[in-house]
Amino acid sequence: MAENDNELEGSESGAQGETIYIDAVAGGDRIVVPDVDALLHGEYSRAGPDLVLTSEDGSRIVITEFFSAGSPDLFSEGGARIQGDLAGKLAGPMAPGQFAQALPAMGAEPVGTVDNIEGEGVIIRADGTSVTLAEGVPIFQGDVISTSDGSALGIIFVDKTTFALGENARMVIDEFVFNPANNEGSQLFSLIQGAFVVASGEIAKLAPENLSVRTPTATIGVRGTEYGVSVSAEGGETSVTIFKGAVVVTNDAGTVELTISGESTRVTSFFDEPGEVFVMDAGAQGAAYGSAFTVQPDQPPIGGEEGGEESDVGEESSEEGGEEDVAEEEVVEEAVAEEEVAEEEVVEEEEVVEEEEVAEEEAEEEVAEEEAIEEEVVEEEVAAEEEQLAEELNEIASAAGGDGDAGGDGGGESGGESGFDDLGSESLGDLGGAGGRYLSRRPERSI
Repeated sequence: MAENDNELEGSESGAQGETIYIDAVAGGDRIVVPDVDALLHGEYSRAGPDLVLTSEDGSRIVITEFFSAGSPDLFSEGGARIQGDLAGKLAGPMAPGQFAQALPAMGAEPVGTVDNIEGEGVIIRADGTSVTLAEGVPIFQGDVISTSDGSALGIIFVDKTTFALGENARMVIDEFVFNPANNEGSQLFSLIQGAFVVASGEIAKLAPENLSVRTPTATIGVRGTEYGVSVSAEGGETSVTIFKGAVVVTNDAGTVELTISGESTRVTSFFDEPGEVFVMDAGAQGAAYGSAFTVQPDQPPIGGEEGGEESDVGEESSEEGGEEDVAEEEVVEEAVAEEEVAEEEVVEEEEVVEEEEVAEEEAEEEVAEEEAIEEEVVEEEVAAEEEQLAEELNEIASAAGGDGDAGGDGGGESGGESGFDDLGSESLGDLGGAGGRYLSRRPERSI
């Protein structure tokens, strides 16, 4: 995150909103803009040596002496960056339109042409004039191109690079030089907001090291031929995806390289290293770059224009390129298949674990049921034994009562006692046999 060491000169409120003043001289080579929306989506303009950022609500940020201080880089507090030279291009010239009629006379030639467009958009030329986007409109170096909601356009550049810009986007053609006779070429685009997809042309063959894209959180070095870049409207987070070839994504904190079709990374801040590389599936690619995919122009043939032999070589190169494409696709397919197999194995392992857990729970329930049944059986057996003992004791007691009555008839009290004595030997034997269990279980009682 950028540290806010700005010298705030103050602020004022007016009919069109608040105005904040920042001293560029005191801020050094980094100026922190307190409003990220003004930085990324605001209208840039010049007021003498000052840079003015105007938000949609009319509030302004005036960076005093910006141009006389060497046009330092601008940062949001979250780490989004607008380079000083880019801020100057977005602000336009001192007197807009003063060179509008001079471009052809000065020998400026277009670097590309609008191939197709859906919806509406506008170009702000380097001289400050505004041109409505339409099929066939020329593109010049220094153009600032913007698209509205639901709009997209496709461009074919002079080196046969095809370029498609999605909706709600703003970008700058910073540099485009193509001189095949001298094997010279360079290409620099700045994407401030939105998404584009590119299929590189001749410059990628002549000087691949001279192809770059700048975003608020990263710089992309293009080493391949087909790639996509998307910049979020919230904070300038950048997503980069390679479709064919390779790209190198770098910023102030680190670098990652994307070499396999579908590989992607996200960069949230210029001061945080790019995120881990991951493979973006087709659905996610459609969500990130969909509106640009719909207007991507067909790319003209590249190479082999000078004669039959060279044309044959060009065809061989195309075949080799096709083989490379197939190989890359096979690698991606194998990687996807491996991921699917790994996911299936994980699912199967989880199912096995769940089945084992269910089996354990069922086993525990069965054991609990068996224990409950055993307890019920034991209780029933104990109840049956107690009932049988009670019946036996009742029989014994009845028998003892009968003998007592007989003894009574023979001689009053003494006869009764004699009858009890007579009971002793026989009845006690019965108690020892049939009633032994009762006597053994019966608790001792004090007399």
